[in-house]
Amino acid sequence: MLVSKKYRSPHFEDINIPVEFVILHYTAQTLKGSLDIFLGSKPVSCHLLIDRDGSVYELAGCWGSSCKKAFHAGQSYFWSVQQEKWKNFNGFSIGIELVNWNGNIFPFTEEQYHSLFKVLFHLKKIYPALNNSDRVLGHEHIAGFRGKKDPGYFFDWQRLFREVYKDSQKTLAPVLTESQSRSLRFMKKPKRWNDQKARRISWLMEQTAIPFWLKKLFFRFLM
Repeated sequence: MLVSKKYRSPHFEDINIPVEFVILHYTAQTLKGSLDIFLGSKPVSCHLLIDRDGSVYELAGCWGSSCKKAFHAGQSYFWSVQQEKWKNFNGFSIGIELVNWNGNIFPFTEEQYHSLFKVLFHLKKIYPALNNSDRVLGHEHIAGFRGKKDPGYFFDWQRLFREVYKDSQKTLAPVLTESQSRSLRFMKKPKRWNDQKARRISWLMEQTAIPFWLKKLFFRFLM
């Protein structure tokens, strides 16, 4: 598949890391906003960025025979099914960002799923550990303890495992706060708002300090 190297993040370490996991994220931005962040002054980055139209951008090296260290996971840990503790995922994982304002509110596109599956098939050929379906996780599964909630409720984990690993039974549960769960129940189903409204809806959902009755008023106004 075609992967663009047009954009390169300056925020990576020029060292080769072992690849043990893939970590999925949503950007909470448009494509332009995402690139502004990853190419800007903040020390954050990812390896691959997948736009809503399915376009894939390699921002830090991982597509060839080696992988550089990017800064996408932050403080993180995970207990495997074998009760093995993994921590500090930047040192051994590939970070894939999906352009989406908030995966707990908005669906991912068909084009994104198709590109993501192709990406994973490619990475599995290069990095043997990724042939184990347990090695694909969301940011929420390794950093939920500090509030990370991506890729979110509307990411179809079961579809990923069925398409990429031929396992129709496996899935992963989203990590949601009670406030988010109540907001989702109120909104009932995903919608496609324009970027300005999407930004506001996403911001409102994440505000845990606002009482839920007040959130409902704001939601009604915005929707």
